[in-house]
Amino acid sequence: MVGRARLAGPVLALLGCLYMVGCAGPAASPSPASEPPLPSPTVVSSAAQAAALVLASEPLFAGIGPLNPQLLGQCCWYEANEAGDAFEVNVELGWGDCQAGCIERHRWQYAVGREGTIALIDESGPQVPDEARPRPGTGPAHVLLSLRAGPTCPVETEPPDPACAPRPVAGAQVVVRTPTGGEAGRGKSDAEGMLALQLPAGAYYLEPQPAEGLLGTAPAVAFSATEGSETRLMLLYDTGIR
Repeated sequence: MVGRARLAGPVLALLGCLYMVGCAGPAASPSPASEPPLPSPTVVSSAAQAAALVLASEPLFAGIGPLNPQLLGQCCWYEANEAGDAFEVNVELGWGDCQAGCIERHRWQYAVGREGTIALIDESGPQVPDEARPRPGTGPAHVLLSLRAGPTCPVETEPPDPACAPRPVAGAQVVVRTPTGGEAGRGKSDAEGMLALQLPAGAYYLEPQPAEGLLGTAPAVAFSATEGSETRLMLLYDTGIR
């Protein structure tokens, strides 16, 4: 168990977006690092970019995607939040019967400065076993995006009304960026609101662009993709219906 330290600054707000991502198994626990092993961007512009920097800084985090509270059995995830002059990125790896919630968990808390510096603030949990190491395949990583807009009804019910499910967003552009902010690709959703991408293995963040007729743009989201993997993400736009 690693000793705890406190991160100065206000408590960070939860990154607001819905998504779904496959889970890759973890490897051995990383050693603390104060700098990422890649050039730092001049300015970190979003919590998603901060998360991409953290995911790229440690090979153990290959295959990690955002936390999805609605996804059962998600072993490995990150949360990224903004707080004034910095960002906080939390990463968790779990193993051992994760279908039932994971028996063991290892957690990291990072602070990412707006100039791109990374500091490990806290680490806890048992050593991650080697046998839980991810097993990447071969070839490019496949990323499937589902662009949806909601709410579609002024009143939400419990259980949700299927007729009020988020609708597809057609013709919306998404920019793919490397952790340092460089553009790695872009694409436009089809009539069903779907967009398929092929990328080299690595960490990225997505910047959805404004879509015609919608009040809000979907929040940016980061992910790490391994060779031959398939990553599925949902980007949720705001219709403005209340």
